[in-house]
Amino acid sequence: MIYFLAGLLPRKPNIWVFGSNGGENFSGNPKYLFLYCSQHRSREIRPIWISRNPHIVAELKEHGYEAYLLYSCNGILACLKGGTWLFDHSTDDITYYLANGATTINLWHGMPLKKVGWDDLFSKWLYAKGWRKYAYRLVLPWFFERYDMMLIPCAAGVAILAGAFHQPRNTIYVAPYPRTMGFIHEIPDVLIGCPGSSFMYLSHLRKGGTRIVMYMPTFRDRSDERFFNIVNMYDFDKFLGKHRLCLAIKAHPRSSLTKKVDSDRFANVVVIPGSADPYPYLTITDVLITDYSSIYFEFMLVNRPIIFFCYDLKEYTSQNRGLYFEYNHITPGPKVDSIESLYYEIIKSTDESYYAVERLSLFNMLRFKEMHHASIDNTIDYISSLAKCDNEQRTI
Repeated sequence: MIYFLAGLLPRKPNIWVFGSNGGENFSGNPKYLFLYCSQHRSREIRPIWISRNPHIVAELKEHGYEAYLLYSCNGILACLKGGTWLFDHSTDDITYYLANGATTINLWHGMPLKKVGWDDLFSKWLYAKGWRKYAYRLVLPWFFERYDMMLIPCAAGVAILAGAFHQPRNTIYVAPYPRTMGFIHEIPDVLIGCPGSSFMYLSHLRKGGTRIVMYMPTFRDRSDERFFNIVNMYDFDKFLGKHRLCLAIKAHPRSSLTKKVDSDRFANVVVIPGSADPYPYLTITDVLITDYSSIYFEFMLVNRPIIFFCYDLKEYTSQNRGLYFEYNHITPGPKVDSIESLYYEIIKSTDESYYAVERLSLFNMLRFKEMHHASIDNTIDYISSLAKCDNEQRTI
């Protein structure tokens, strides 16, 4: 009933309402587009951040941005007046129940490597029939949404998103992700949403000649604790110190990995909070270690070495999630499954040309859009025209 009534109210297409990651974090593509609109396009766009997290709201207001708690009077009013909604998972990053009537822009959160949406092995319940079909749609309606626009950074991802979310292809816009802006220039207030002082510490180390090795594993539907069966953190710490390296670990917010690593016990290991925005850290990363996370696609923009620590490849693809591509063909870097081979490849990766040809080849094969200074303005202009058109059609 609330959703239906929200659709009866007039909306203003120039009021852009942003949210991310279930309303808990200030991160992802919505964060960077919000900052850019606030700093450069505020004459024609009124950007408002909506969050369920009071700390995020307070921090944004402290820096002069417009932000409200979702269930405050101002938050609800902004949601009802906002004609353009921008998020990176679903409208429930803001709140599904007030979304009816708005132009919905799903900025998404990565060129998919692992299967997502209706293609995901763990989403078979989406195909339920009979009474279950209607029960799921009533209780979890945002899983069945269609969006006015979805964003993907490469042409090869259009067919994937169209199939995974049952979206018409003409609703999928190909452009660089806003969150990669930091790869080409500094962004004011980018550290909002980065709790702790780890970024400044790592930046200081890097300026002093220490190479930063970032370990960013993907989210696993099953336990990721096998990592500790392979890696002895005390030995790893000694290896890092010997070669003047620092390991920064940034795992998924729901991962138990970083909860079991106490960086105070190691001289060369830094644990980044799971809720932190990882993209400022990627700008100061010399070597990325990952596994099945699509984050390496965007890291290819800076063409620095990538190591794929895929110690549970068979288990992951059979028991967690399937992949859209053949793993060995889509990963432009060495694949390792033991600590000895990981040590070896980290040392080799001090040469930035290591696998550089393969990274460039994959970048071109997938037809990635390269980030440049006009990219974000082009995306904003497209969204503005789409929102204006939608509003005119609803008015008629």
